[in-house]
Amino acid sequence: MSDWSDELIIGGHHRSYRCHLPGDDAAPDALVIALHGRNLSVDEMRLVTHLDAIADRYDVLVTYPEGHRRSWNDGRGNTPAERDDVDDVRFIQCLIDRLIDQYGIDPACVGATGLSNGAVMCHRLGLELGDRISVIAPVAGTMPVALAHVTPPYAVSVLQVHGTRDRVTPIAGGRAHGLGRVLLALHGVRAPAGPILSLKETADRWRAIDRCADRRTGESLAASALDPTSVERVTWVGGQGGTEVESWTVEGGGHTWPGGPPRFGLGLLGRTSSQFDAGDVIVRFMAQHWHSAVSRALHEGREG
Repeated sequence: MSDWSDELIIGGHHRSYRCHLPGDDAAPDALVIALHGRNLSVDEMRLVTHLDAIADRYDVLVTYPEGHRRSWNDGRGNTPAERDDVDDVRFIQCLIDRLIDQYGIDPACVGATGLSNGAVMCHRLGLELGDRISVIAPVAGTMPVALAHVTPPYAVSVLQVHGTRDRVTPIAGGRAHGLGRVLLALHGVRAPAGPILSLKETADRWRAIDRCADRRTGESLAASALDPTSVERVTWVGGQGGTEVESWTVEGGGHTWPGGPPRFGLGLLGRTSSQFDAGDVIVRFMAQHWHSAVSRALHEGREG
């Protein structure tokens, strides 16, 4: 196994990233981009998601880009990255191109996941970088209202995970309020963010973009004495080029990564569900949805 760091210069900014290569394989099967949350470090993102171990199981190269001042320009208008006019879409595009060239990865086999601010950034990447990203998997972050009317040229598969007791990015959409604002202030976030869509509205928007059939399949994981959270999974299939949209609603879950360690001893961000391992679910979902950009093009004449 190999771990290393490097950087790119984008718009005059030195942008760093870290990579984890499974085993001694110089030709991994796929590339997964993991975007940390606001004010989280790359090391904390690795700890919370344990994606390194999951990447080893599935022979995936995972890269952890470093946000500008620990933030991403996700389209909501309140992060340091957005205030400093940092081009994070260009950063991720160049990072993908570099790693594909370096390791000979199939361009169809690229996915992005993220937590919180990183999750919201995933939606932006799906809308603006669908020629290079086949799948996004945001955890605790829905689509910004400001981007909801964007008409992307490519369909992408989407798996979203969200807790019903998330106070920072409410599952019902809108803005953080009450305890959510207090939690953001504790993380140094005082400027109000632009509103977000609800989990349902986000799923509906991606269904419309991907042209999914109106067919739904559901599955649930019941609460237990050891874990009072419960989970409902709903899938919409038949999208352009084989794309699908899937939502995992974690009843009782907070602003957390299911299957990861609880963040903060006092549990201010809410309960971390142990009903499933979000990282494992995400990588398996991605592996089922590697589709070329050509097949996912929503308009004639587009090429990958």
